[in-house]
Amino acid sequence: MSQDELRAALAALEAEIEHGGDDADHRERVEQLRARLQLEIEQDRDAERTGELADTVRDAIRRYEVEHPTFTAVLSRILRALESNRRKRH
Repeated sequence: MSQDELRAALAALEAEIEHGGDDADHRERVEQLRARLQLEIEQDRDAERTGELADTVRDAIRRYEVEHPTFTAVLSRILRALESNRRKRH
């Protein structure tokens, strides 16, 4: 997945924040994840940091897959992008 595709996935994540409902804890966690992903896009991260972020995304997918299927679909796209970018750096 290219940087443009990662940006598109990030935009979808931002839409999830806006339409994510009234669950303040969920919104806060999504916002924190969005901020970390934004840094990933803006800065050239090393493979180890990208791997740590990919682990965080994986954990979020497991946490939300039943209650927020649209959100987890977006996270899955982001995870594929992170893993692809990580392999390119090795």
